[in-house]
Amino acid sequence: MKQQEILTDNDKKKTGITAVFFIAGLSVVLALVALFVFRLNRDASFDRISEPDMKVYDRYYAFISDSPESSYWQEVFDGAHGEGELTGAYVEEFAVNPAAYNTPAERVEIAVASGVDGIIAQGRSGTAFKKALLMAADEGIPVVMAGEDDTTSGRISFVGVSKYDLGTVYGRQAAALSKKLLSRQDRVKVTVLTSQGSDAGTRNLLMSTVREVLLADADLTGRITLDTYAVSDTGTFAAEESIKDLFMNRENIPDILIALNEEHTNSAYQAVIDYNIAGTCNIIGYYESDSIKNAIENEVIYSTVTADVKQMGTYCTKALDEYIESGYVNEFFAVDTHVIDKESVFGQTDTEEEE
Repeated sequence: MKQQEILTDNDKKKTGITAVFFIAGLSVVLALVALFVFRLNRDASFDRISEPDMKVYDRYYAFISDSPESSYWQEVFDGAHGEGELTGAYVEEFAVNPAAYNTPAERVEIAVASGVDGIIAQGRSGTAFKKALLMAADEGIPVVMAGEDDTTSGRISFVGVSKYDLGTVYGRQAAALSKKLLSRQDRVKVTVLTSQGSDAGTRNLLMSTVREVLLADADLTGRITLDTYAVSDTGTFAAEESIKDLFMNRENIPDILIALNEEHTNSAYQAVIDYNIAGTCNIIGYYESDSIKNAIENEVIYSTVTADVKQMGTYCTKALDEYIESGYVNEFFAVDTHVIDKESVFGQTDTEEEE
């Protein structure tokens, strides 16, 4: 009996050991299966990400504007980026970091140091900015300027509205509005807002064209004066404060105020509201944002001249592509313009055809 009990205890021990090994083995097998399934899923995920979603680009362009948050320059960027998607160029809003804001000149320098293939830059004045563009040219990086031009910056091409055509459109709008005002007053004063640092040559061409259109109208002879007002663009809110200063002396308030860019248009609109001179000072503006359209509808802004800004961005990318591929490019790409006023109920009248 005693021997039989010992054998039974040994059997129990063997059975327990076997169960432990079985469970351990099963755990190892399950772990291996789980690892295998995990790797399969991971690899499948990588395949889904890398194959359909990743795109290889041939060129990398930096897009640099003074006001990345502006609807105007966002639309220009959309045109440039969209064209790049078609041609194999990646266009990026470059070095835009609200937490560590870099000036346009600094962003150009960063782009040069990064070795981009090309730069699309909003045209502007300033010694530091021009120096940065010339640095890009020295490094063999082509630069296309948009909106405003500077022929001494080393840029390869300019994309924007012809100042002659723009002056013609503004002159016609000013002439039409002047005739309405002269039905109840003897004379009309027209003031054109210009940037203090704008290129003198292009500014003079636009002004001379406006003057030519006004002088050519016999109904306006001897009854209209034309002058300019230089707006300070150095610093935040500088343009807005500078335009408000224009209205401080109510004897010098112009009957017609012509703004040549979106910022000046919005600042002039706000100043007219703040000083309660809507109807006394009539604005002919630039661009077609929702706020500008609302101002036209409420008869605070008489009309606005706008360019096809998405087309502007498209042409910028095309200019860089053409230069990189052939070594040659047109010095100037003209974009289409149209006028928006209340009478046309926001309709569009083409004033320039693509050349």
